[in-house]
Amino acid sequence: MELEELYALSCRFAPPEIDLRQAQIIDDYGHEDYAKMPINHQKPDDVRREEFDYYGWIYPFMKPKDLLFYLYAVVRECQKDMNLDWLDSYMYSMDREVNGLMDILSEKE
Repeated sequence: MELEELYALSCRFAPPEIDLRQAQIIDDYGHEDYAKMPINHQKPDDVRREEFDYYGWIYPFMKPKDLLFYLYAVVRECQKDMNLDWLDSYMYSMDREVNGLMDILSEKE
């Protein structure tokens, strides 16, 4: 899949229902102590590397559609640098949600 196709796929699921900050709050049982960085992710281009780094281990708290929203931005960052601390958490979550992902993706996707 080309980067343009990934972008279109991610846009289909914009904006995320549970964004990085909200997932951090869920992980912290509703406390906002470790969710100080504000974000506004309306489209995949809005996501910055600094936000991934700040909210790095929260992907298990996202729904399949939210993971797909972030897919383009994750791949974009991986093309720049494969040594991303949070990549394992994202990939684990994608693997864990494979059945849910298959339900919302077309056969071509």
